Amino acid sequence: MQRVSMYIAGNGPAPVKKGEGQRNESSRARKDRATERGDMMEYFLEKLNRSRKYAGLQPMNMPRMGRLLVAIPTQDLYYLKSVCDQSKDFSKKFWWEVNPKKHETKQPQKVSPLQPRSAPQEMRVLKRAPRSLD
Repeated sequence: MQRVSMYIAGNGPAPVKKGEGQRNESSRARKDRATERGDMMEYFLEKLNRSRKYAGLQPMNMPRMGRLLVAIPTQDLYYLKSVCDQSKDFSKKFWWEVNPKKHETKQPQKVSPLQPRSAPQEMRVLKRAPRSLD
């Protein structure tokens, strides 16, 4: 109680909050832990945010970029970087390459031998010959 009253009265130094020094050390440790994957993510983030700002969109942040690239191995990020750098529009190429639906190959549907194949539209209409009453 005495320490609090000294702080209020202004007679002593401000009390140090518990863990305040630890936060500064942890932020330094984060900067020391930089990885090549993080560097690649920052590179993509910088390039994409430049074009997003030009287009009037809000900038992306690192957690969003991490979620977007979570399934892509680091070595593939280097390939993605080279492909995007060679294209005219970095952002357009990036989003096309990252979208897995763009790379699915359409395989022909397998037809069961028991199911009849559907005929083309013009062949479906069967014309009957006129019946004779004999």
